[in-house]
Amino acid sequence: FDRPGVPSSNFGCSGDNAVLTFDDQAAQTADQLENLCGASAPALSGSFQPIGALAAANGKSSLGAWQLLVRDNFADDGGVLTAWSLTFCFA
Repeated sequence: FDRPGVPSSNFGCSGDNAVLTFDDQAAQTADQLENLCGASAPALSGSFQPIGALAAANGKSSLGAWQLLVRDNFADDGGVLTAWSLTFCFA
């Protein structure tokens, strides 16, 4: 997702914090996430379907180097990623 809160605001969500889970089986879609912007922290929370299906990784090895890319495209404010994780489920 790019800027939750847009188009309501050209600057996106002004609230702090996002606590999000991405799950192929989630009831809410990534499109719905784009329209959310809570008044209190966390401004964004819940479970959402990812833009690309996570099932594409089914049957693949979890070994290797994992990389998360996060970008703050608005230079006039700060942003910090304090934690992130991946959870692997094995049958």
